[in-house]
Amino acid sequence: MLESELFGHEANAFTGAGPRRKLGLMEVADGSSLFLDEISTMRADLQAKLLRALEERVIRRVGGTKEIGIDIRLITATNKDIMQMISDGDFREDLYYRLNVVEIVMPPLRNRAEDIPALAGSFIKSLLWILVPKLQVYDHEQWKHSLLTTGRVI
Repeated sequence: MLESELFGHEANAFTGAGPRRKLGLMEVADGSSLFLDEISTMRADLQAKLLRALEERVIRRVGGTKEIGIDIRLITATNKDIMQMISDGDFREDLYYRLNVVEIVMPPLRNRAEDIPALAGSFIKSLLWILVPKLQVYDHEQWKHSLLTTGRVI
């Protein structure tokens, strides 16, 4: 399933594929960026296929024979210790070094509690653009209810 999502498939390439071909995420993202979350969960065969696509800048849809050129920037994330996975043989070292052009380490929030107030403020601000216009729609008479009711409405 993931292979079909990433690389697409030709019509009737497998049971359930359907009568129409499907473009994969890598083909759709041609000329731009593609984000893959939890790259560490990818099967070994797909890791190999992804590595080939990145090195040769071509993909082949599932059930297809034609190579399709791609130009993408791949951004990946994981919450696993990839170096340990490489040591255990669960993640390809060559793929890791192909992907790891720029590494951003994000410590868990539990290790940086001092960031919580700033993050909460940011989340609240991001919701205001949704909330404020909706509040302006309500008739002032509707706000004569109790504070609890007002809180529930909001």
